This record gives sequence, structure tokens and C-alpha cells, in this order.
Amino acid sequence: MKLVQLFSLALASASTILAAPAPQRDPQKSGPTYYLRVNSPNQPWHHRAIIQIPSTKLLGLENFTVNPSTKPIHVQPIRIPSKEAYALRLPYTGDDLTRTPYIAALQPKSANSTKSAAMKVIYAPTPLEKDVGAVEACPRDAQCVSDAWGVAEVGKEGGEGRGLRFEGWKGKWVAVKDAVPEGWHVYWRGEEEEDGKVGYDVEVEVVPAVEGGY
Repeated sequence: MKLVQLFSLALASASTILAAPAPQRDPQKSGPTYYLRVNSPNQPWHHRAIIQIPSTKLLGLENFTVNPSTKPIHVQPIRIPSKEAYALRLPYTGDDLTRTPYIAALQPKSANSTKSAAMKVIYAPTPLEKDVGAVEACPRDAQCVSDAWGVAEVGKEGGEGRGLRFEGWKGKWVAVKDAVPEGWHVYWRGEEEEDGKVGYDVEVEVVPAVEGGY
């Protein structure tokens, strides 16, 4: 089955999960899992998996010297019908559904701040704004958004997955080496924005977990 068909089927099967006010589910049976990786041909981090940086808990790329490499974070895409967007939920086997893990974009609260959003795993009952807004894990100076992920065809040569984007504003992914010595954080940055951090343009793919032994 082609990747596009597989991804469409997974999203269709998961789209009804948010319809119930108090979801009762077995997270392991809600569809195929995927992982995130960087697509950046001719760069040393091409096809490196996105992982959680230990010291900051933000998502990014680890240094190439780490051996064996850290396994990537797995996600299950969930359609948000009211926004034509998706949430990225991590597989979860616990009993407390109020602490279901989702990937959130950490965007600045101030309207005058640079449009640059990091990624972080947060825990909430649902990925919707009313629930995520009260999460203690979200920094006070940031707004956590976990129901505004978009998926599109990967533009760069060599793309095998589906491209991930944040729907909060028009932008691009950049890898910034500001997690020394552990590696790079990956940010969604406004296309015309500069936040003083030198970064390298990359694309982030959503890839079936069966690829590459993941």
C-alpha cells in the first residue's frame, strides 16, 4: 500500500477519537504509528530522527557522536475536523487519560516576539486549546498549541514521507545548534523572521515507523 494511502487511512480511522467528550480508548489500537525525521539531502543530519533533547525536553536532533543513536519519538496523527488540522499523539499505555502525551508547538505569547516555535511533549486530556492551555508543563512565557499540525508533500529531493508543518503561521523548519553538547533544537520559524540564532533550513517528515527498523 502506498504511503499516501496508508497515511490517509490512519487519519480517517483516528478522526473520530476527539468526537466523544470523555474518550475511552486503547491508545495502542488507534492506528499505525509514525516517527519524525529530518529530510535535508547533502547534509550530515539527513534522515536523522527527531528525538527529545534530555536537558531541555525540547525536540531536536542529537549529536552524531551518540552511539547507539536514540530511538525516535513515535506519533499517531489525529484529525481535528473543526480546524482541518492534526494532533500528534504519542502511543500511551497508561490509565490516566488526562495525561495523554501530545507534541505541542511552543509559540511566544507576546505579539511583538519573533515567530519561532519549538516542539515539546506535553500531557493533557485532549490536544484542544481549552485543555492544553491549562497544562503546567507549558512555560509561562509561551503558548502551547498541539492541534494545529499540517501534513503535505515533501518538497526537497529525496523525500519519502509526508512533510510536517505548523499551521500557526507561514514558516519553515530550521535546526539550531543551541543544545550544546547534546545537539540541535528544531524550530518552526516565520519565513521572514530572524531570532538571532543561526539555523540550517531542513524539512521534517512524518514516516511510517516500520521504515528503518523504527
